[in-house]
Amino acid sequence: MNQIKLNFKKPFNNINMLSKKISFLVKCSRSNMVWLFNCPEGCQNMLIEKKINLQQIKNIFLTSLDIESIAGLIGLLSSFSLNTKMDTLNVYGPHGLLTYLQFLKKYAQTTFKYKLKIYTIGYGFFKLTSSCHLYTLPTFNHYKKLECIFIEKEKIGRFKPLKAQSFNIPIGPLYGKIKLKYRILVRDGLIINQKYFTHSYYKGLKIIVCFNQYGYRNTTEYILKSNNIINYKNY
Repeated sequence: MNQIKLNFKKPFNNINMLSKKISFLVKCSRSNMVWLFNCPEGCQNMLIEKKINLQQIKNIFLTSLDIESIAGLIGLLSSFSLNTKMDTLNVYGPHGLLTYLQFLKKYAQTTFKYKLKIYTIGYGFFKLTSSCHLYTLPTFNHYKKLECIFIEKEKIGRFKPLKAQSFNIPIGPLYGKIKLKYRILVRDGLIINQKYFTHSYYKGLKIIVCFNQYGYRNTTEYILKSNNIINYKNY
């Protein structure tokens, strides 16, 4: 993706341990903002290894309430209180997230020095950056587990200025019209079709991240329409 960098964190070299550490992050290269997906045990150490500062994280997304996905959440939330630049933190997750955090905060006897906004979601659509969006949906009828689909924005093909000059098309507003797929009739009767003066249309990538051992119908349907599949098997 153009403005997105996917870093899949590998806390250990042990393959069995990797299957239980379901976490990754999405980083915007322009704003340096980071979306953190899931917070397993040892998440803060993994962030240090990836050279990610806590102040870069404004959003945490939890795909399930399984212990493998949220074991390090309370420790990370407490660490945010040590960051004087932290004002607001958004936490997204499946149904039951609010109740879980309320009990967790009471049990840990901790307070947060920033605004903690909690959102429970099922079907959702999020704009991560100007060129990448996130679509979430529950796993079949299981509203406490979510699947993630990253959708890259479509782009029109790049213009071919040298070819336009070879046809004596004057530089100016016509170039912009051709880029926007207009068919133009010039004074000498020549019909300009954009497909001959622009590169191929870019549909954008569609990446689905699967977190479940078993396949479900809605997940399979989206997989058939995706360019890339990232599968985390959870045994």
